[in-house]
Amino acid sequence: MKSKGFYLDDRVFKGINIKLTCEKLNEESVEWSKRYQEMVETDVEKGFANEVLEVILSSDWSEEVECELKLKLKFPLTEIFVLRIIAGLWEQPLKALRFFEWIGSCGGYEHGSVTYNAMTEVLARAETVGEFWDFVKEMRLKGHHIDIYIYLRICKSLPRKDAVELFELMMDGPYKPSLSQVKSLLSRISNKEDPNPDLVYRVANKFVGAGNAPTKFLYDVAHRALCKLGKFDEAKKIVEDMRKLGYKPDNFTYHQKIIDLCRSNRFDEACKVPEQMEVEGCVPNVNTWTLLIEGHCKGLQMAQALSCLAKMKEKNFRPDPQTLLVLLNGFLSENKVLDAYKFFTEFIKTERRAQPSHDTYNLMIEKLMEAGKLEEAFQVLGVMKESKIRVLPGPIIRYIAKCGLVDDAKRLLMVLSPNDTSYIPGYKNIIQAFYEQGRYSEVNDLINASPLCVREHEAIREMYASCQATPSEEVAKR
Repeated sequence: MKSKGFYLDDRVFKGINIKLTCEKLNEESVEWSKRYQEMVETDVEKGFANEVLEVILSSDWSEEVECELKLKLKFPLTEIFVLRIIAGLWEQPLKALRFFEWIGSCGGYEHGSVTYNAMTEVLARAETVGEFWDFVKEMRLKGHHIDIYIYLRICKSLPRKDAVELFELMMDGPYKPSLSQVKSLLSRISNKEDPNPDLVYRVANKFVGAGNAPTKFLYDVAHRALCKLGKFDEAKKIVEDMRKLGYKPDNFTYHQKIIDLCRSNRFDEACKVPEQMEVEGCVPNVNTWTLLIEGHCKGLQMAQALSCLAKMKEKNFRPDPQTLLVLLNGFLSENKVLDAYKFFTEFIKTERRAQPSHDTYNLMIEKLMEAGKLEEAFQVLGVMKESKIRVLPGPIIRYIAKCGLVDDAKRLLMVLSPNDTSYIPGYKNIIQAFYEQGRYSEVNDLINASPLCVREHEAIREMYASCQATPSEEVAKR
């Protein structure tokens, strides 16, 4: 590249460096950065390109700017130089377009496919989508096509409708998107809260019309978009078409139906889906029931959610940690913290094989502390210790430091480290929390009751000295 006068674009350098870092190729990353820096230092054209950019960016485009550029530029221009100017105007797409048009009309440069593609990438954004389509039309009249790699980048920048139109254009050209790229586009236009089935159909029909076989994924995406919009009759027809082509609806298909029936408050119909699955030869699983329970919880239907749980058990499905988390969030969404705690403790007793996740334990403790339920939080901490799960006592420490007693702090220390009374990090965190709350009398009591090794710790000595230096009247005010 260097011998032919080419230099790395800054975005290319950064992209490759990120890739090397992600792959933990540290030596290669260092070498890559070194090579790039050497290129930058020997790049005599870069300074000149910056001067040209300064002329363009310093004022609105005008005849005066064009005259100044004619005097400054050295014709004939190289492709790499033109690309540099276009890249430098990335934040000013309309100025980049004016430069592109001017340089092609003044006889100093003839654009090729590479610069046309670079310009499409600059224009492919919502605020210049009109200019983008005009430019693409001109580009095609000149016999140039959008490169597949440029397409993949600009497709993500365009609004959904324009992304679909560009896809249709690409399917009519020499560089057709692959099935995986079609899947990516379909996921984007169907996963939104406001999916557009018409756009989904356009993509699917264009892909199939180009001679590709319809896949189950295409049907699943259309089915999902219709379900999200509550168009369940149309979604049912999609499933029928799927069957005719030999694609059997699976858990993914039925699960989407459960989610969106619940979202539409059609809970009775959602509850019938597991039975429908069994009749049609698709076996429900734990996730099926968990999604059904979650749908009821999000719809504030806790009694029905618990009824679904009971039915799940009748069908010999054991709830898993995700089922527990879903139900806890259901109770908590209704501010029923104690009900959540009771359900949590009962679940641990009866479902010993389904160990709650670390995040679930911490969620329970955090919500109990927000409700001021210290005793219940200590019970959860005790279960965590018995199960040898790492305890993160931050919420309890903050609560005790704000409105708890010194005895509560001592009890927490015993839970955190019952066999090690010299657990310095525990003492330090608790004492510092009291100190930050301005509870200096309690800080003194805790430090005086601490083991010698704790009292001699530098940070704790400093807090103790600070408390002693604070007049009692000032402490009272605080």
